Amino acid sequence: MPFNQGSDYFFLPQAVLTGQTPGCFLATQSHFYFSPNQDVVHSGRKITTTTYSYGDKTPQVAITEQLNDPNMTSDKIHAYLSAKVASHKVRVIPFSELKRFAVKIGWLSKDIIIQVKGDFPDTVHVKDKELLTSFKQFSQSLNINPS
Repeated sequence: MPFNQGSDYFFLPQAVLTGQTPGCFLATQSHFYFSPNQDVVHSGRKITTTTYSYGDKTPQVAITEQLNDPNMTSDKIHAYLSAKVASHKVRVIPFSELKRFAVKIGWLSKDIIIQVKGDFPDTVHVKDKELLTSFKQFSQSLNINPS
């Protein structure tokens, strides 16, 4: 059975996580994932930039290819992205760890607010209002019960 955008997952190829450079955001039926394009570290006067790639592909292209694999499942994409946590700073957020979740769509805001228990809220900014509106509809079908 195919793994489908809008029912099994929702992929936002262009998103910005608070305090990080742009990357991409994926929601499945049980987890959120954020894969940054770069990491910038400030140490005194020195700034170090690390650009992430999955082989010779950007995170967006590599994840899109994985999602388009006809044999893809939620477990397989979870294993694929979980393996990138240390090497590519992928954020993996299980719904069970959420304290707060909201999608804000307004004149100035187009954001997904995610707060993990015991942490400050993160904001995922999405420029495409139509795509974020579709994500909001998808998110209403998810079993997210922040505590």
